Amino acid sequence: GWAKPVPYNPYNLRNQKWGPTLVALAGPGINLLLATIAALIAKILPMTYLAKIDIMDRFVGVISGGGNFLDRFALLAEALSGSFANVFFGLLLLVIFWNVVLACFNLLPVPPLDGSKLLYALVPLRERTVFFLEQYGLFVLIFVIFFFSTYISIFINFVLSLFLRFSL
Repeated sequence: GWAKPVPYNPYNLRNQKWGPTLVALAGPGINLLLATIAALIAKILPMTYLAKIDIMDRFVGVISGGGNFLDRFALLAEALSGSFANVFFGLLLLVIFWNVVLACFNLLPVPPLDGSKLLYALVPLRERTVFFLEQYGLFVLIFVIFFFSTYISIFINFVLSLFLRFSL
């Protein structure tokens, strides 16, 4: 299956307004922490700058699309071959990529994603509106992904580029 919400008792939270938001931000926060740790390890990995650039360029070519996927993947496999450090650097890039994608996606302010809890704390909404959003959130999420995927991709690519640049 997929990720499920972690159950918690909201009455145990000290701050009833920001408590659910902090609980919800824990997931994306951990994703960004893992991406940061992977980027730090990649940065101190004993490899030449040019080797890291070569692998990263081919990695970005595979995930960005366009052209023949198998050709791009073969180029990445060629760059990764040669040493354990190359393979390890490639794995660290995967860790960075997936953790940044998950963090950014979960921060979208649409129920059932974690960003919706931040929206509820920042924007005063009536209970009826929150109930409607929670009830039809999956449909709203599909709508947002379908019509705003370009903007979501721009945001994810921006954050990903920060982590990838840091890992060099």
